[in-house]
Amino acid sequence: MTSLKRCLLIIIACFTLAGCSQAIGGTGDSRILDERTFVDDMGNIIEVLDTEPRIVSLYRDHTENLFHLGAGDLLIGIDQKSLFPPASAELPRYDLDKVYDVEAIIAQSPDYVLVAPSVNSRYRGGISRLEASGVRVVSILPEDFAGFDDYVRELGMLTHREQEAEEAIIGLRLKLQDIADRTGKLERKTKVFFEASENGYQAVSPGTLPYLALELAGAENLAADVEPEYFNSLFSPFGLEKILALKDEIEVYLTLQGGVKPGSNLMEIEGLALFQEIRAVQQGRVFELDQVRINAYTLRYPDAVYDLARMLYPEELDDFRVYASEETLTRRMFAKIVVRFFHLPDTVISETGYYEWEKYHHGYGSFQDLDWQDPDFQDIETSVMHYMIRGLEDESRGEYYDSEAQVTRADLAYMAYMLEDLEAAGDQEILDIAGRQDERIIRTVVQSGRMQTQEGYFNPENTFSRENFIEFLEETYGDADDQD
Repeated sequence: MTSLKRCLLIIIACFTLAGCSQAIGGTGDSRILDERTFVDDMGNIIEVLDTEPRIVSLYRDHTENLFHLGAGDLLIGIDQKSLFPPASAELPRYDLDKVYDVEAIIAQSPDYVLVAPSVNSRYRGGISRLEASGVRVVSILPEDFAGFDDYVRELGMLTHREQEAEEAIIGLRLKLQDIADRTGKLERKTKVFFEASENGYQAVSPGTLPYLALELAGAENLAADVEPEYFNSLFSPFGLEKILALKDEIEVYLTLQGGVKPGSNLMEIEGLALFQEIRAVQQGRVFELDQVRINAYTLRYPDAVYDLARMLYPEELDDFRVYASEETLTRRMFAKIVVRFFHLPDTVISETGYYEWEKYHHGYGSFQDLDWQDPDFQDIETSVMHYMIRGLEDESRGEYYDSEAQVTRADLAYMAYMLEDLEAAGDQEILDIAGRQDERIIRTVVQSGRMQTQEGYFNPENTFSRENFIEFLEETYGDADDQD
């Protein structure tokens, strides 16, 4: 990209973001020396190659961001924790703890091995072996949100995706500002405690991504004045005594999952006798947040912030009625409606098991006709992973979703069957479902009284409008806040 084009993009970003809050605006001290050179976290001067490089990414954030910049095809290997996007599942994986993996990386002759400072310090032996072999190891990661922009630019420089990087930066900040604008208009803020670690019941620290997410999502952070246990730490001492002192004020209790010192899990919080007096626990407003998105410097961070905002303000941000119309309900629109009606949290890939068919009868991201960059990818995958709707299969296409196909009464029966513990009563005759794979599901749903036949016919392939579907949800499930 020419200097002129880059300058124009930066000028556009500056004007666009001029009204941003202090939390979103601002950048850290730049380490970029010129269009071809920057300094990494170890003080090494990194010069960009003239040609597109072959890259091994040994840090999850780098892997994900490279795919977002359209540079996924440059990757020839990744670490064990890189799980998104789904296309990453096909790449060779390496572990710096294993000598033969280090030697395998060297044998690949990559132009760059990308790591983060934590990887550099934890696996010093493996990194030293790579460097001794002549492999260029590049250690980059922002210290805080202010350095996010230049981090993305550095990835763009390394991969010759400079324009894509500038566009991604603008997109990220516009998305965050939109969330802040929407939550900023709400008259009343939800009072929240965010547990970062079960060890001493620590809160998330100022300056971290989870702390910033609370601000952007419009929360009143009841632990806003905490001090980190050490510089740049995610964890700030708080304690059980202070949590219990706030029991009548905590409207939403959040807990961070993943990492070496995770927060309490949902069962622990809801099962602890002392916590039964906490308002959020009594009202069933306890939510787990995964570090994979909420505490990662990736271009999906706005999605995590918006998902958090949905937890805090479900009625305001999950308005499913906006989709009501007489248009025939498609499978795409079905996913958008059920995610909002039932306030389903986004399905987040935090372990390789999400790709296993045996576990979910669907491999996350495996639909052949649905790209992970589709704007409704997350809603569709979330609805499928929550068993609201099934994928489709045939021998020639494999697993597919067919998002523009119309939803049928058989699909609706599947949702009701999976959502509820229905019990069949009687032996009502149904004339048009014999031999179907879902015959037992339909029969159970009808015999339980959840759906009806017409003159003995279920009409499993009949379709209906968006409005009809929303009416069914409201009449059948009433207040979706009580649904899991």
